[in-house]
Amino acid sequence: MAPQLKTEEKNIICSAKPGYQYPNISVAEYIANQVTQIDGSVPAIVRQFFRQKYKQLSLNISRKPLQVNPFDDTLLTYEDFHKQAQQFASALLSFGAVQGNLVVFFAENSAQLVVAFFGAVYLGLPICPLPPSNGPYELTNYIRDASGAILVFGSDKRETILKACNDPKYSKTMAQLKILIQLETEEDLLEHEILSVAVVKSFTSALNNFKTTSTLPSIPYFTPVDLKKSHFCLCFTSGTTGSPKAAVHSNRSFLAMLMKTQMGEKDKREHVLQWHPLGHMSGLFMIFHCIYSGKSVVLHRSGHLESLLASVEKYKLVYMVSFKTFLKHSLTKLCFLFFSPSLPATPLKCWPKTTRSSSI
Repeated sequence: MAPQLKTEEKNIICSAKPGYQYPNISVAEYIANQVTQIDGSVPAIVRQFFRQKYKQLSLNISRKPLQVNPFDDTLLTYEDFHKQAQQFASALLSFGAVQGNLVVFFAENSAQLVVAFFGAVYLGLPICPLPPSNGPYELTNYIRDASGAILVFGSDKRETILKACNDPKYSKTMAQLKILIQLETEEDLLEHEILSVAVVKSFTSALNNFKTTSTLPSIPYFTPVDLKKSHFCLCFTSGTTGSPKAAVHSNRSFLAMLMKTQMGEKDKREHVLQWHPLGHMSGLFMIFHCIYSGKSVVLHRSGHLESLLASVEKYKLVYMVSFKTFLKHSLTKLCFLFFSPSLPATPLKCWPKTTRSSSI
């Protein structure tokens, strides 16, 4: 059963008629099949970079600030990734998730966020990534318009979440949420502070309850009725030309986009730099494409130039999504640059070792 989205049928994104036969299966089933064929010891997430430690939140509560090492190596193999995604899906089921519940994501880039994305997809629930820069007004507007039922948020978004829950202007919308999952903490920090939501848990405690349950009976757990119309992902426009508008990717259109996009040789074990926010469609697509392609991701929380350039050298990165600031730097270490649509391919002439450019 699809969520009751406030969108019209014409807003559903449809892929062009394919030139070859795409498999008639869901994105979840196809990706799970791909992941299980990859050597389980291959890193899915090589490292996650944070620019700085979280600051103590300005809340009138006595609590120690979150301590996060800004350069903490996080090695998540494909075996662990596949297992944790299923554990997260099982946790959502135990918390009361049902078919058609839309999962909204509001967080900065992290390995836990990637696992949560795929866990929701493995369960067969539609997903909705939101820009991490949103405030309570934008957040609640998106949740209301998307009919969101589950919210996954980063620990540095706690202040925004609490304000949205406690402010009468936003609390009615927040009350429609049945499950909140907080990333990057081992405690259920908001459990006693948000009374309007049925379940508030941390990502870590959710997975801990299912350490011995590492597999779902089927992927996806909830089977889409119609792959051409079943909602896989809901995304919003930026709103620069008016109010943000919702667009829906069906399972069929998203799978077609994954399979038609080429990033070198599929299944070749190479490192990819991922810095685009996963809350934007470009970042979301790239992380799904990396996992689908069996790449190892060096995950950055932001486009901090010096940190990105250091990663290119240290991890011998082969792929990255570039942006204009990089054009004045020598990137001959890269044999491939994956450009965003706004950049021309002509700068590649000044980098002899670069072999190809492409765009989504």
